[in-house]
Order: sequence, then C-alpha cells, then structure tokens
Amino acid sequence: MTFGLIGAGLATADDDGLMPAAAYRRFAGEPPTDPTTDILTSTASFTYQSGTGSCVSTLDGITLAFDWVYDEGCATEAASAGGLVVLVECGGFGQSKSQFSTAHKQRLASYRGTTTKRAFLVVCPNTRGRGAVSGTIDYNRDSYDRLDCAREAAAIAEALGVTVFASGEVFAIVGYSTGGYDVQSAMAHLTNHVTAGISYFPNWSLIEYWQLSAGSRASLTSSIGDLGTSTAAQVDPYTARECAGALGYLLAMPDGPRLWILGDRTEAPLVPIPAPDPLVTLAAQTPAASSRVHVHITETGDGNRILHDSGVDGAGAVYAERYWVPAVLDGAAEWSFPIAGKVQVRGWMKSREITGQADPRDNRYGIEIWTDASAADCKAAATGGALHALELEYDGHFAFDPVTSQNGKIQILSRSNDRRQAFTAGASFTVDLNAAPVLTAGTAGLISLGASHVYSTTEAGSITGTTTVTAWADQVGSAHLAASGGNEPATATDADGKLCIEFTAANSDRMTVASLLADFRSDFTLIGVVSKTSTTANQHALGLATTVSSKSSRLTFGYGTAVDTADFFDDANVRAIANSNGLGGHTFTASNAKHFYVLMRRTELDGVTYLYESFDGLVWSKSAITGTTFTLTMAITVIGASYATGAGAPAFFWGGRYYALATYARAMSWAEIEACRGNCKTAFTF
Repeated sequence: MTFGLIGAGLATADDDGLMPAAAYRRFAGEPPTDPTTDILTSTASFTYQSGTGSCVSTLDGITLAFDWVYDEGCATEAASAGGLVVLVECGGFGQSKSQFSTAHKQRLASYRGTTTKRAFLVVCPNTRGRGAVSGTIDYNRDSYDRLDCAREAAAIAEALGVTVFASGEVFAIVGYSTGGYDVQSAMAHLTNHVTAGISYFPNWSLIEYWQLSAGSRASLTSSIGDLGTSTAAQVDPYTARECAGALGYLLAMPDGPRLWILGDRTEAPLVPIPAPDPLVTLAAQTPAASSRVHVHITETGDGNRILHDSGVDGAGAVYAERYWVPAVLDGAAEWSFPIAGKVQVRGWMKSREITGQADPRDNRYGIEIWTDASAADCKAAATGGALHALELEYDGHFAFDPVTSQNGKIQILSRSNDRRQAFTAGASFTVDLNAAPVLTAGTAGLISLGASHVYSTTEAGSITGTTTVTAWADQVGSAHLAASGGNEPATATDADGKLCIEFTAANSDRMTVASLLADFRSDFTLIGVVSKTSTTANQHALGLATTVSSKSSRLTFGYGTAVDTADFFDDANVRAIANSNGLGGHTFTASNAKHFYVLMRRTELDGVTYLYESFDGLVWSKSAITGTTFTLTMAITVIGASYATGAGAPAFFWGGRYYALATYARAMSWAEIEACRGNCKTAFTF
C-alpha cells in the first residue's frame, strides 16, 4: 500500500532536516515502522495477582464482570514510568471473557516496554449480554461498559498499592474477530479515553458481516435489528454502529491514538469476515491519519500468517504482538481534542475532561453527545445512541449534519451543560453552548435541562391543602416536601394572580424532606423563586443540613435585613468557604416583589471548587470552598427556615412566599441558568 499526499507524489526524504522526523512522517503519510525483535520480559517476576471483579454500568445499572491480571514484578518496576497501562481485551462474536485463558492473560501481563518499564494490567470484561451479565449485546453501549470495567480494575489494582497509568481513564484496547469491531467502536465512542487500538483479523463492519454470514443474522437481528431488504430505516441502526468511518478524523488529531490492523486477506472470505484492506482505507484517510495506522496483512505464501482460525494464541497472532506491545507500552499517552476540528458521532461519543495543565489553555471540558429517536434524556434511554449518525464540526459551537434517515433528538453533556433539542434528518443544525437555550414554558422547561427535583406552584395538583399546606409534590422524583402539624404554611394569590405558598415566621412555618435536594459535597445547582413579606433580620428561605446532634454541616440562603445572604458551614461550625461573611449582598426588597436566586457548587478546570450565589441575574458572588468534613448521615432539606447550629432543630424562620424550587446534580452553565431565569420570569410574572 502506498502512503502519500494526494496529487503530490510520494515524498521520500526530510528536506534538509527542517522538519522533525515524526512530523515529517505525518506530513508524508509514511507508514510507521514496527519492530520484529522479541518483546522484553526482564521486569517480570512471573508471579501474578489476578481476580474477578464487578462494577455497575454507568448507563443503566447492569452489573458487569471482568477478569484482571498483572505481574507483581512488572507492577513494581512500572511505577517509576507512570504505572501499568490498562489493556482491555475484546472477544469474538458473542464470546465472553472465558475466551482468554489464564496463560494468555499472563503472557500479556509479563511484557514490558522497550524504552520504559511500563507493563499491562490486563482486563477482560463481560459487557452486557456476555457470560452471565444481563442485557443484550448491542454493539453500542458496550463501549461504555468497557470504560466502566477499566476504571474499576484500575481501582482494584490501586487499592493493592499498584500505580496505574491515568487510573484506567486512558487505556489500550485489543480485539479479535468481532472484537476488532469493538476496538473501532471504543475508539469512535470513547475517543481520548483510548490511547491505542489493536484489531486482529477484524470483523470490522456489521453491515458486511450480515451479508457474509447467514448463520449470524439471527443474533445480529436480536442485537441491532433486521437488515432485511436494506430499507433506510433498516440500515440506520447499522450505520449508527459503523464506527470504522469515524477513525480517520480521530487518528489525524495531533498526538491522537494509534491503530494496528492485523489480519490475512486470503483467509478473510473463508471465515467469513470482511476483508481487512478496506478498513485500512477508511482509517488512513489523510496523511496525518495514515502515519498512525500500522498495517500487517498477510496472505498465502507469507510467514507468520495472522489467521483468524488459529485463535488468539495462534503462532501468527503471538508473533504479531511484537509489532504493537512495545509501542503501546512506551507510547501510551493522555491526549486531548484540538480546540476545533471534525469528528463523526456514531450514535454517541464521549471525550475526557483534561485539567491541571501547565498552560490553562490546554485544559478541556469533557463532552458527551447522545442521540435518540424521541427520548427526553437520550443518554438514559435504553435506545440511546442506537439509531443516528452525524457529522460534527466544532469550534466553540457545534455544527451537525445528520447522516441517517430519521428525525431524532440530541443531548450534549459537559460539566456545565445538559443541552437537548430535536433535529430533522437531512437538515444541518447547530448547538451553541454559550447561548441560552430556548425552554418550553412552565415546569417542563426546567425539567428539560435534567433537573433532579422540581417544585412549582404552576403545576395543578402539586400542592396539598389551601389554608394549610401539608405537601408540595416533586415533579421529577419522589422527594415531596411536607409540613408538620401546627407549622403549615398556606396558599395565597399575589397581585399578579399567581399562586404561591406563604410562610409566616411568627408561626414557625416550614416544609421539609428527609434528604438533601442538592448534595453540597459535589457540584450542584439550586434555583428558587421567592418573595419576602417580613423585614425582620436573619430569616432563611432554604436550608440543607445535618440533623445529627453536635454536627453543624449546613448550606443556607435567606436575607439579613435588606440584602440576600448565603452561607456554608462544616461539621465544626466553621465556614466552609473562604469569605468570612458568606455570600450575597444584593438588594432584597420587602415589597412582595418576586426574586430569582441561585446557589451553585462548581469545580473549575483549574481544580478549584467554588460556591457561587446570584440574585435576580445580578453579578455572581463566589468563594472557594475550603471545608472538607460534612456528616450527612441524617440529612434534611427545609424551606421556610434552616436548622440551628448542631442542634438538629429548625430556626431562622422565613416570612415570605415560595413559587418554585429546582435542583440539578451538576454545575449548570451560565447560559442555562439565564434560560431558567427567563422561564421563571414568564411563568410567575416578574
């Protein structure tokens, strides 16, 4: 195969040393040179730690299983070189982790790098539908399962005192036969979680496999759907999984992953599996990409043939380990997306968050993009990522071109965004995370941003009682706010004709739920719409606190006299934020005017975590969170009051009205918060 610039002829030499060798090879599209010498095992003790682990799927709670192995001597020596590199193994069509023998796993675990002492932590997962794991193999969400298993295996090893490269967040992946498809899937879906992919005799196209293997069609139909007569609707779920086409963009990224394609073109049609050569063409679409694609395709007459039917421990497969093992171990690296570029979204994709860089400009938010036909929450949907493929060009905003034939919805998730919108097949569309999203009117708009809890007086039937209110229903979950006997607020109608719940401080009115609506130990956003009817100082509209005697962990919002105030304390009744007087200071009128307040915990890319507060969309107050000790074994959320220091008793009662309260288990973007404010201003007329 010839690698070169289109229309420029084949470059043969660096021009007078003006370009570094690696950069020149990428420019020229020269294929990499792989070693053929034996792999080093000089740090191996051939004494192994191994076991079977389990973890819960991030996506849907399925319990996953995996085997793990490392060599004790290799682990000790690798610590000085960044630690063991997680190597995830993927078996063939429908096969489980039992495909990989103990001897196979130990062989891989005993290798070390040539220029580093890195070695492998070998992880063989049973993803959904494999072995005893529930669910169905779907060639889609399975990639996320492998990330979950890599993370958990790394945690097990680290608990044993072993250093693991990137704590398993970055891993290499090797697959055999249909496991080769899983390699492409992981690279396309998990992007910069993958440092290298190795595809042995890859069954890399499920569309082609349908045509080639009549005996596998029933299984493919169960997993993906009936390709039948290849109507557009039948082809779409396969197109959403044809991940090989996404590789070219990823491989061309500076410092991106590498790919090894290993197989035999003579044997492929006899297995049958797709021929490997077209995969090379898809992966090596540009000179930059081709310089990161390692190709070893044998045929009749070659030595060390890499044969599917010889299995994962066949002579050719074992010999081929010398092509990739040293390079993967020595070259494993954490890499980030360029600030602008192109990718393909095959159903869904995820990128890692990059923090702690010497140059803050090199930090990156992690992004997840999910598609679905109609689900409000695409990631949570059982069919999430299963039906759509899109081309994406990004440069601060996202420009999408749908590839598949059906309309759908898209969800973009990051540390500070949960954007959701519909799209039309064949119609380009953009998503700008810096612009406020357009929310549907009322409670549905607040819920659409991924709320954990929402309470709104606009929802008919959400309030139990009138002259005395006994409950306020949660529109998302089941954390219903309840009032206790003798301390119930009442409903009222304000001058704008809007229903509200009115609390009278003199009556100690309050409503509670025995949990934290927002867990202040991790990032969250909490918004509320209130008005104040009393000018008495030091009243609290909201408190999240422990009720354990002698403990003082609490987050509060209310007012002093004419200004708002938010505060945060740890177990020892010491401020958990750096500001010595709390946050706030915005004008809080007592004229029954409605106000929109926000409390938010947000960890920035520089690693500093802040408590933010805002009032009526005014300038944000913030303070670094310094407290670390919060006992919340017995927790409570209260509106209309807060809880006294260490006493587990209500105090600081509120004279005012509540219209809405919503919480989110993440730090929202400024644009999303502004959209929520606009939504509430319309709903409650202020």
